[in-house]
Amino acid sequence: RRFLQKNSKKVISSVLKALAKQAANHLPERVCGIFRAGGGALPPCAAKRIMKKNMRHRPRGAREGPFMCDTLGRVVNEGLALFAKNSDRSPNEPQVIEYRPARDHREKELRATYLTIEQAPHTYATLLSRPAWMWGAEMGANEHGVCIGNEAVFTKGRYASAGLTGMDLVRLALERSASAGQAAELIPRLLEQYGQGGDCGYDHSFFYDNAFLILDRREVWLVETAGKKWVRRKVSAGS
Repeated sequence: RRFLQKNSKKVISSVLKALAKQAANHLPERVCGIFRAGGGALPPCAAKRIMKKNMRHRPRGAREGPFMCDTLGRVVNEGLALFAKNSDRSPNEPQVIEYRPARDHREKELRATYLTIEQAPHTYATLLSRPAWMWGAEMGANEHGVCIGNEAVFTKGRYASAGLTGMDLVRLALERSASAGQAAELIPRLLEQYGQGGDCGYDHSFFYDNAFLILDRREVWLVETAGKKWVRRKVSAGS
C-alpha cells in the first residue's frame, strides 16, 4: 500500500500502457490503421465509409436488442474507488482502446468530432475506449485516477446538428482534469461555451443529450445536461 501511494502515477502509467498494448495486439489491423496513422481520428464521414466497407456485419440471427448502457461508480474507502461501464452502441461499430501519453501542446486549436475548439497547453495521459470514427471517448481514465463514462439522455428540447458530442466532453475532461471535481466543473463550462450536438450514430441517425458519471479515489459526481443547461451533484455512489 505504501509503495502504491508513493508511486501511484508510475504504476497507473505502466498499467495503462500495458493494457493499451495488449488491446492493440488483438484488434484487426484494418481497425487499428484508422487511428494509428498520424495519431488521430479520421473525419467522421471518411472513417465510417472505411469501417462499413471492411468490418463484418452482425452475425445472422444475432439479437437486435434491447440493450443496456450502464455506468457505475463508488468510493469504497479513502484511496479506493470502483468504476464500471458497458456500452449499448451499434454491434457493427468498432471501439478502439488507446493510450494517449501526457503532452505539452504548441498548437492553439484541436479538431473534435464536429467542432474546432481551443487546445489546452497541457493534457494528461489517458486510456480511452472510443468509437473508431469519433474523436471523443465513451469511457476512460487518466493518470490522476479520474474515470468518466457518459450516458445518452433523451430530452424534450431540440438537439443541435453540430456541437461537442458527449464523448468529446468525456475525453476533454479526462485530458484536462486532475480530480473528479475539476472534471465536474469543466464539462459545464465547455457545454456553455460550445454547446453539445451532432449525429452520434454509426449506422443510423442518433441524436441525444448526455449525462456523466465522474469519479476519482475520493469522490463521485453526477452531471446531467439538456442542450446548454446542466445540473451536477456530488454523491457517495452513483449509477
